[in-house]
Order: sequence, then structure tokens, then C-alpha cells
Amino acid sequence: RVHGVYRNSEKIFFQHLKRFQSTTTLKYDVVKSRDSSIKITKTCLILHGILGSGRNWSTFSSKMSEKYPHIQFILADLRNHGKSSGFLPPHTVEQCAQDVLDLEKQISTRFDIICGHSFGGKVAIKLLDSIPKSTDLNPRQVWIFDSTPFPLKLENSTYKLLTFARSMKHPFSSRKDFREQIMSQGFSEGIAQWMEMNLSPTSSLPTQFIWRCDLNNIHEMYISATTINLINSLKFCYEKNISTHFVFGDKTETIPKSDINQIKQFTDLYPNRNEIQLHILPNAGHWIHVDNLSGLIQMFENSCLK
Repeated sequence: RVHGVYRNSEKIFFQHLKRFQSTTTLKYDVVKSRDSSIKITKTCLILHGILGSGRNWSTFSSKMSEKYPHIQFILADLRNHGKSSGFLPPHTVEQCAQDVLDLEKQISTRFDIICGHSFGGKVAIKLLDSIPKSTDLNPRQVWIFDSTPFPLKLENSTYKLLTFARSMKHPFSSRKDFREQIMSQGFSEGIAQWMEMNLSPTSSLPTQFIWRCDLNNIHEMYISATTINLINSLKFCYEKNISTHFVFGDKTETIPKSDINQIKQFTDLYPNRNEIQLHILPNAGHWIHVDNLSGLIQMFENSCLK
């Protein structure tokens, strides 16, 4: 389906290509230029967080494609999210990383840049040690958005939202009813609208809605992230010369300062190397691509796309 940006003078179109249907590999959207005269020279994979989908990053990718038409963006739905269904257990961070490797093989395209937000950031970190050093599939850059190598905490808003979502009785009588239930738990209207993206109309009664994601399997994914420590995976940034950027919003409430300090302490073990860099994005919380989209794009321009 077409979802695009049109530049008047240059007549360049951008689109979301049709989702590739498969029961064993991740579903994804591609955002790229439709101008056949522009050669694609880089591919950027973006991995979303728990309860999200690849389309959460559509605006970011479209704006990036408009400015840099030589880059195509792969917006993947992680297992049990969006249209990526039918995956067998285990539902873990490690298996999610393997899913990405399987996708890379399927489409025969190297992911030059890998970006991961929140849970997707942990998957991106795991990929650092999942790709054999001897291959040419290692990314040139990895970007971790508001995420760390350290275990997730159970006592945060995402887990509270996931727990409540699993308790909700469905089908839902309307989208409005769904939003009101979410907001009754203290979540904002924006969060309720974002969660609404996980609904699909029932086949028997289109005015009623059910979950299109597997909340029980997603719960397993989240629990996996509370038990895994990926700090040692960062050493592969140095062994494989992968430029790795951690980006935290200056107003984030999901990342303890102690976690950021531990990453700094790790980089101190390699005083003459600069593969790992930490960035603070002003005027941004956890949703950095929503809170300060222009600032995030500027970071890419300064560090990645020259």
C-alpha cells in the first residue's frame, strides 16, 4: 500500500511496500524511494519495543527517506507483534535476535544500520554477538534508543500496561470502550491510542475488536528481558569495529542513571577506543522519536549519514 512523501520539485515518491507474508519469518514494511534512478546504498533495520510494531517508526523513516533517498528502511514486526504471528517458543531476547538473522537471510540484504528502541534495543545489542565475526553481515552501526544491556525491571509502566492488557476481557465493544479502559488505569490518551493499534475487528462482527498480538507470548518476551544481562555483548563492538550509539532522552523515566553510568564504566575499559558513544537527546522522554524527532534526525546526520 502506498504511504508517501512527495517532494514537488524533485518528484520523488516514498512508499511503504506491501508486507511480505510468511509464517516463519518476521513481517516488515519497507520505506524507500520510488525513484528508480536513485541507487540504494544502505539498509537500516528498525526494531520496536514491547506492545509496539514496525509502523511506530513510519514517520521517522519517511522523513529520513525524504532527506536521504539512498537509504531504505526495514520496519520489522518482532515475533508476536503486529503481523508477525505463528512463532514457536522460546519467546526470548536471544530468539528475537535469531529472527532478525533469519530475516536478513530471507531478503538477502545486509543491515548496514540496526536501530532498536526499548526491548528492540536489547535485541539489537544481542545481535552484536550473534553475528559471526567472520561474515560480512555485521552492521556498520548500531543505535540503541532508551534501552540498556541490563535486565528490565518488573516495576515499570510497560509491565503494568502489559499486565492490565492481559486481564482485559474481549472482544471490545468499540475502540472508544477500549481506550477508556486503558485510561481508567492512569495511562494517557496517547498511550491508549497507541495500544489501539494492536486491535483488529472480529471476522463475525466488524464493530467489535480483538487483540491482533499474542499477549501471553509477549509476556514471555518481557520476562526474558528481566533475566538477561547483555553487558558482555558490548565487547563485540570493539572486536568487530561496530560503531554503537546509545541515545537517552534527558527526561526519560525508564532508564536509571546507574545503568547509564555502568555503560560509561564499561567504555572506560577501552580508553583509546570510541566505538561506543553515549548521547543525551534534549526535550525527550522514552518516546524519543515522538518527543524530539528533528533532534533525533540531527543526531543521525552528525554521527552516521555524512
